[in-house]
Amino acid sequence: MPDIRVATGEAGGPVLRYLLSGGRVATVDAAAGARSTAVSPSAVAAAFAPGARTLAVSPAGAGPVLSDPVSGARLGPSLGGTPAGALAFASDGRTLASVPYASVSHASVSRPDEARGSGDTATVSLSLWSVPDGRPLRRIPIARAASVGGLAAGGHVLAAAPVAGDYEPVRVWDLSSGLEVPVPRRTGWDVMAVSPDGRVLVVGGRDATLVDLVAGTSTGRPFGPVLDGVRSIAFSPDGSVIATGFHEAGVALWDARTLRRAGTLAPEKGRFDDVVALAYSPDGRLIATGGTSGEVRLWDAAARSPLGLPYAVHAGPVLALAFGADGRYLYSAGKDGTLRRYTMDPQRAAAEVCARAGGGLGDDDWRRLVPEAPYRKVC
Repeated sequence: MPDIRVATGEAGGPVLRYLLSGGRVATVDAAAGARSTAVSPSAVAAAFAPGARTLAVSPAGAGPVLSDPVSGARLGPSLGGTPAGALAFASDGRTLASVPYASVSHASVSRPDEARGSGDTATVSLSLWSVPDGRPLRRIPIARAASVGGLAAGGHVLAAAPVAGDYEPVRVWDLSSGLEVPVPRRTGWDVMAVSPDGRVLVVGGRDATLVDLVAGTSTGRPFGPVLDGVRSIAFSPDGSVIATGFHEAGVALWDARTLRRAGTLAPEKGRFDDVVALAYSPDGRLIATGGTSGEVRLWDAAARSPLGLPYAVHAGPVLALAFGADGRYLYSAGKDGTLRRYTMDPQRAAAEVCARAGGGLGDDDWRRLVPEAPYRKVC
């Protein structure tokens, strides 16, 4: 009798494994590792609060909406009537920053010198909203900017990348005091990240920059020359490692203190997806990547190795990724307007696949999926 069992696949999703002749192991994806919820017909921007406590999604024709990632339920009406081109949650998850949607986005612009706005220098406002009730808190005017390309928040600071024809120097505010923080004049970009303690800002793009917000210094091209630009950035939970995603070149891991390369995440073979979303698990042991093709992949951060095959889940680019605070679930939001949840806990994943299968495979499904082995109850 072959050994047949429900288990958890390397990518966190439940699978059915059984032994074939000659010692080969067959694996059937039970497709229960991901739960899908439509939160919007489509999306132009999305962001998760730390610990995936709240999801903000901006549809193309309306203001941003807040949802509960666990249930997928909407938390209230749209935040204003204008679509947001960029969204960022404060580190406590209780404040959301948004900027009006414009034509500039990292999905279509690969480096700062390609960004061309209308040339209009009218003031653009950055809006702050209370979470989860959606109350407007304040508006921060950004003079001489046609739009804002990107937002990033961490610690007590918020960074914005104004655009006026080209990308302008990045602007930073202290969310505690509401005052602007003087920083070195360095060009911003659509992709930015602030360290968990709010002390370091990293700007992506072809001419990436690292700004020490405390010392008031900056380092140009901290990751060396990058042909197609840094497409996504994430700090490890303790801030000691910076992960940068590239166009078809995988993910590089950098020592945040020395800026020396500490490792690379790349598949064994084949074309690598354009990595436009990154997230660390709360314990720093896992890294999730999301691509323009809609794939989500898990990695072992210490071993620098992929965990199974990618989830091909979104019909379009992945906009945001986040792990739950307890690390048991990974969440993704895509341009297709869907929210996906992936089970990370093996026992929970096995229970979910059995529950969704109604207690196990029936005779007909077994013969279709596992023709090489006699029927056996596995749930």
